Amino acid sequence: MASSEMQQPLLQDSGDEAGLPTSYFRKRYIMSIACFTGLFLAYLLRVCISVASQKPAAGSNEVTMYTELGWNSENQGIVLGAFYAGYILTQVPGALLSIRYGTRAVFGIGMLGASVMTALTPLAAEHSIELLCAVRILTGVFEGVSFPSQAHLLRIWSPTPERSRLLTLALAGCHAGTISCMPLTAFILTRIGWRSVFYIFGSFGCFWTACWFYVVSDSPRHHTTIHPIERDYILSFSDTHITQTAKSTIPWATFFTSPVVWGFFIAGTCNPFGFYELLSELPTYLSTVYGLSSQKAGLTAVLPYCLLAASTMSSGLIADILMTRYGFKRLSVRTTMMFVGAVPSAICLFALGFFHNLDLALGLLTFAVGTYGFSSAGVNSLIVDVGGAHSSTLYALYNMLGQIGGIVTPILTGKLCDEYGDKEGFNIAFKLCSGLYCTTLVTWLLLVNDVPLVYEKRLP
Repeated sequence: MASSEMQQPLLQDSGDEAGLPTSYFRKRYIMSIACFTGLFLAYLLRVCISVASQKPAAGSNEVTMYTELGWNSENQGIVLGAFYAGYILTQVPGALLSIRYGTRAVFGIGMLGASVMTALTPLAAEHSIELLCAVRILTGVFEGVSFPSQAHLLRIWSPTPERSRLLTLALAGCHAGTISCMPLTAFILTRIGWRSVFYIFGSFGCFWTACWFYVVSDSPRHHTTIHPIERDYILSFSDTHITQTAKSTIPWATFFTSPVVWGFFIAGTCNPFGFYELLSELPTYLSTVYGLSSQKAGLTAVLPYCLLAASTMSSGLIADILMTRYGFKRLSVRTTMMFVGAVPSAICLFALGFFHNLDLALGLLTFAVGTYGFSSAGVNSLIVDVGGAHSSTLYALYNMLGQIGGIVTPILTGKLCDEYGDKEGFNIAFKLCSGLYCTTLVTWLLLVNDVPLVYEKRLP
């Protein structure tokens, strides 16, 4: 695998912010935190239905969407997969719209639309499963802009020596949203009913949107309160010097003829299967296979995602330190992070089928989910490294393919559970996901390098 010899000078900290007041809070961190909160909300709206619709344990009298609406496992899988059918449609449009109109507008409007659709979910569910699927598809359509648009914003706001940590801080919002969503949804479900879950989260999303538009600016050039020293420091690294012509010309031929990009595409397709399997099905797995109540399943499912949030945030800091302080090559660091994220996940998911002990299963699940976060400083960061001004479009293509797992896993798991029973059905699904993790790593070793795809031309 080739490695860029130009990378080392790019990763040296210039120290150009020495004149900033000690009390000044850097605006680029505010942008990253704003993206964190946006992805936190996105996962609240995405994951809540996994808990609200879970199949209760045998003999339980809990009322969920599954029991009240008379579903089977296949119905549940179709509803859970409907979100991703919409989500996949707006990945590339989200990137292109962000380049043209800015992340502030695109992400903000997208999350407002997703919040409104979430609030309408109970009405749709009461009418028919077809209308419910339509509403969930629309929720996915609105949320589909979230990842490519935040990648575009952070590309502009992130100095190269801090790119990994700012990106992974934002991405940790996904896992923080999942951590909060599972027990909170279970609590609301058991206290005031599943309908209230969607009303409360939808209302919160509308409030968040107002805060987003107040706080976020699309560029350091346009921020009204940024310190000039921070602004000049960021602009010395970021692609805000790129001409508008260069931004608007997407190198499609380069994308689709590059082995590196195909490596990203294959990784983007295979790697998320295990993540989405557990994101959609973990509460149901714990309730049907181990007999946990909805509330206990929601609380138990939190632990793996706590570790996942910690590993995601720490992976970016670790990667930046290894490159800037210790001089490790970028590709070596990115590859290490991919392996640390995928190998334990593959082993633990494969091993789950050989045991039937709740404590051991929880330990394996925690390790499988928790270590996955390290891959954020692998493939996610490398896409931004090599994509340049077009990284948001490349990220959108990568993330679009990742949603195949989100569509397939709940439907396939539902069919497997109906056909073979809950325990054996989940075991088969886990083994398939384990094999796909291995496919990701082989592809990465064969195809991926860190040579920039787009050579950016700066204004004189």
